[in-house]
Amino acid sequence: MRESELNKTMKVSYTLLKELLPIDLGPAEIANILTEIGLEVESMSEYTSHKGLDSVVVGEVMEKQKHPNADKLSLTKVHIGNDKILNIVCGAPNVEKGQKVLVAPAGSKLHTFSGKIIEIEKSKIRGEISEGMICSAHELGISDDHSGIMILPPEIPVGLPATDYFKVTRDTILEIAITANRGDAISHLGIARDLKAYLKTHWPEKYAELNIHFPASLDFPESSGTIDIDIEIKNTDDCKRYAGIVINGIKIGPSPQWLQNRLNSWGIRPINNIVDITNYVMMELGQPLHAFDVRAIKGNKIIVQNARPDTEFVTLDGIIRKLSPFDLMICNAEEPMCIAGIMGGLKSGVKEDTQAVFIESAWFHPSAIRRTASRLGIKTEAAFRFERYADPDMIVYALNRACSLILEIAGGSLSMGVKDIYPQPIEPHKIGYSISHANDLFGQDIPFEITKTIIKELDIRIESESHEGMLLLVPPRKSDVTREVDVAEEVLRIYGYNNINPLKSIQYPIPGNTSFNKNQWTNYLQKISEYLVDKGFYEIQSLSFHHHSFYHEHTNHLIYIKNPVNTELNVLRQTLLFNALQMVALNQRHQHKNILAFETGKIYHRQSSELHENYCLSIFAAGNIPLTESFYSSHKEFYFIKEILDKIFTFSNTHYTTAESTHPFFAKLLSFYDQQKREIAKIGFVHPQYLKSFEIDTDNFIYAEIYLEPLFETYQSKKTIYSEIPKFPVVERDLSLLLDKTISYAQIKQVIQKTAGNYLKNIYIFDCYKGKNIPENKKSYAIRLHLQDTEKTFTDKEIETLMNKIVQHLKKELNAELR
Repeated sequence: MRESELNKTMKVSYTLLKELLPIDLGPAEIANILTEIGLEVESMSEYTSHKGLDSVVVGEVMEKQKHPNADKLSLTKVHIGNDKILNIVCGAPNVEKGQKVLVAPAGSKLHTFSGKIIEIEKSKIRGEISEGMICSAHELGISDDHSGIMILPPEIPVGLPATDYFKVTRDTILEIAITANRGDAISHLGIARDLKAYLKTHWPEKYAELNIHFPASLDFPESSGTIDIDIEIKNTDDCKRYAGIVINGIKIGPSPQWLQNRLNSWGIRPINNIVDITNYVMMELGQPLHAFDVRAIKGNKIIVQNARPDTEFVTLDGIIRKLSPFDLMICNAEEPMCIAGIMGGLKSGVKEDTQAVFIESAWFHPSAIRRTASRLGIKTEAAFRFERYADPDMIVYALNRACSLILEIAGGSLSMGVKDIYPQPIEPHKIGYSISHANDLFGQDIPFEITKTIIKELDIRIESESHEGMLLLVPPRKSDVTREVDVAEEVLRIYGYNNINPLKSIQYPIPGNTSFNKNQWTNYLQKISEYLVDKGFYEIQSLSFHHHSFYHEHTNHLIYIKNPVNTELNVLRQTLLFNALQMVALNQRHQHKNILAFETGKIYHRQSSELHENYCLSIFAAGNIPLTESFYSSHKEFYFIKEILDKIFTFSNTHYTTAESTHPFFAKLLSFYDQQKREIAKIGFVHPQYLKSFEIDTDNFIYAEIYLEPLFETYQSKKTIYSEIPKFPVVERDLSLLLDKTISYAQIKQVIQKTAGNYLKNIYIFDCYKGKNIPENKKSYAIRLHLQDTEKTFTDKEIETLMNKIVQHLKKELNAELR
């Protein structure tokens, strides 16, 4: 579990994947399948263990002469096969006739050991032609030796490619994005399992006999028993299972080239044979392992327990870490040796003179690992897997696999067989699966036999079945599959989302007594959101919980939460207003003073003994908003948002009336009512006392709240009628009216709409004023009209006639005066 450069994606070897699952598909075909089943392949790249050797070949020095114009250079003729002889100027002191050497002809690109790229060109060196280069180990990228050219054994044939001589490994690496819920897929074995399920589902005849080829694992001989380590788990909540073996008589050294190549292709730096094997098994099987030097296990005892407060611990990277009582540790009889599941200690790690190792394989709780790794700022491949739920059933098999490789590569013998402590086994999830319910979710019937095939190939056991469904046992490694809907998602994932053509109407229950069509409801919300974003609003999402103190004495209808995790969030919200206030306060503290935003979410209230929830849209503006619309009033933000409400009502096919109202949250408030006299929205100026309590630095906070279900009812009855795009221009006219203060804008709008008829394309208010130069019982409105004739261009006379008609009706019905 040494720290490596942690990839955000998992690197998968195409070669190893085919060793586990012998199939005849190419990398691109596999990548397409994996992406289709939810394992998104973000990129593919070619890996080679030694770069720059493709053009390099074995050559024989046929002649060597002194360079006529340079004392330290030689003129050589080198045979490179196919009767081809190159003239090469060489500066190496050890070049001689008859040597077998490695030659880079002109056109080659060498990757040196220091990381530089050398392009070989045909050139003249001190007046003599050179058609290539006789290479040193450094120039070939093999080692840091640049004292002279690399001389090969005499039996090596001329013309042999350098890639064959060095046994260059090639592979295709697939980088796969692993979501947080797919801990079962963070290994080559996990990827192979999903791929097998897909292939056996979609090509049952071709892949009927396809099975995973599990990596070789030794049938262990009896251990010598010369070393015995006692294991005790004190924290069985955070460590459910802990197993280990001891191997003695090993020899620490570099790993064989094939193992180093595999690790390098995954971005993991080879360290030594023992550590490399633990990392390899982790990538192969998904089970992190850790190796301890047996000499560091004082008292021959392993204890899994939490750290003592303020303990200082030096990790493998040499950094001193201060531990907390929440950190799970692997200890010996006297002191900690390893931060469980994250990183080992400097004192207990494998060293050059280590002869006996204890190999650990364990299951640690994801939240315990995540908490410690986050607090200490440590990211390791092991922690990455434990945080996403490792497979508790893989622990012993991974130990056996590692032991097999260690005995093969590092030698030694087994001194202690597998000791497995598993006091409370993690049981499979038992889930009932209804075929009809699942098909309702899919919107299409997936054949029962195909469903069974997918479930079986995902290693989900069918305990019993009938024509209606199945009782399933889901293996613990699938930690995210705990409900019937999760099984349905797994079935659909392998069946293929692209193969679903919904034939059924998908019903989505909205609170209340009405069942709405989910697709239409989603489309409705999406269009409103897109409209608001186009108008310059940001969308926010916030918690559904508030503190009861927000509501002061208005707590009769609150719904309290039993045993809240956070006592500051102890009631369900009755309004989205306080979420808006919190968001504005936070942004103002970060110097974002002027804000336009909206939120869609549920609000909750109690009425007698019944609990109600409703979908709500909040729209708000704080500060001085620069608006492109021509709103000249001192309260331009108010009219801007009011106009937006009007657009949403029009889009929803909702007719409304307005009336001034009061509410303790607002200094001024206007309510909107539908034809059934239900309140469908409100807009107002937030009361200064709330702005002050939230430390909001503005007296201009406009907040609107729309109750979406009544609007959606009228939206569903809306008929879409085709009309030709108008060819003729829109005419803009303004009216400045003086009316009795009891007259509302809705009344004015109604009269204008009735009078102008189809000529009126848009209408909005951009000023409303009471005060100086306005009679006491009067109010001034400034209204903008957009007029258009779809048949022809308006003449000035026609516009004048229509405007006079509108003014006359306003005078007659509302006693309006022109200003």
